[in-house]
Amino acid sequence: MTLILSTVYWSGPLVWEYLQNPNRDFYEVALGAPAISIVGFLIGSIAQIIVYPVLAIYAFILFRFSGRVSLPLLLLITPVLGLLVWFGYDQIVPDYRWYTDERPPYEHGLTLDRFLTGWGLEVAVVLGYWWPIRNRRPVAQANS
Repeated sequence: MTLILSTVYWSGPLVWEYLQNPNRDFYEVALGAPAISIVGFLIGSIAQIIVYPVLAIYAFILFRFSGRVSLPLLLLITPVLGLLVWFGYDQIVPDYRWYTDERPPYEHGLTLDRFLTGWGLEVAVVLGYWWPIRNRRPVAQANS
């Protein structure tokens, strides 16, 4: 799920910019989009390094105590996961700049926009995590 989100998030604007400005060389897009997607995936994975174990442990606890992993209960933890992914991005991911980046330098700190972005992405990650395990049931133990 992280790979899909990072590919769309990082390479989408590059392709959109090419469509808006056809005078740009196509090889920049053809070589840049996969490279940016790979770098974006690495950044997303590093930012999620705290979130993945928390999500897996929480799902295991839900499964252990209720016998299934309920989507509403998984969605309840997404604000916490959004904060954790923001923290991972803000504190763990190293600062870098593309040579074409004209934006001002990154300012550390939590803003409402960053929290909502992290929360929204975590909802998508939780949905992708929950979908394959939604029908799992505990294995019946044999009576000895």
